[in-house]
Amino acid sequence: MAPTLRAGDVVLVDPSAYRQVPPVDLDVVVLEHPYRDGLRIVKRVQGIDEHGAAYVVSDNPAETDAQDSRSFGPVPFERILGRVTAKVR
Repeated sequence: MAPTLRAGDVVLVDPSAYRQVPPVDLDVVVLEHPYRDGLRIVKRVQGIDEHGAAYVVSDNPAETDAQDSRSFGPVPFERILGRVTAKVR
């Protein structure tokens, strides 16, 4: 997620952010990786799919080995764990 976040940054997450409403474009979210159980990743929402899924991307578009929707497709809302609300350090 560089340049917004770097390895070692600590973030606060609101796990209740999407209980009543879906994520919106530009939200920074924590989600479960769709193919790697137990791996949580931070991405930015870049589009909402009408079938209850979000297209998420890294903030570094030049990253060629992107672990985002460019490689694994839209992510079901159920895999989104919450919205990042602040960076602590």
